[in-house]
Amino acid sequence: MKSLSLKQPWANLIVDGKKWIETRRWKTPYRGKLLICSSKRPVIPPAGYALAIADLKDIRLMTQADVEGAYCDVYEGAYAWYFQSVWKIVEPFPVKGGLGLFEVPIPIDIELELIERRYVL
Repeated sequence: MKSLSLKQPWANLIVDGKKWIETRRWKTPYRGKLLICSSKRPVIPPAGYALAIADLKDIRLMTQADVEGAYCDVYEGAYAWYFQSVWKIVEPFPVKGGLGLFEVPIPIDIELELIERRYVL
């Protein structure tokens, strides 16, 4: 599955349903399900684990309207990645992260819990 690493506490905020916009200085043509992984640094538990699956619906230049959902201020060159739905992985599993979008095999018996639909196009 296509995956994205996020530093903490941003990854946990997505899992908690508080953050529904991720910001990056790059964009991708990909839309669809993304495995949200917590990077190993900083060491804020659970570091180095797959935590959720998010439905990436859109990517646009970040505006002031995105600040609340992104948990950060607008910065130069920022793109806002909009997640429509997030499913928490009930039992997170360890992953080796990567840069950009990277592939991670998903266990067959993964159990998901819908967090909340946040962003509506």
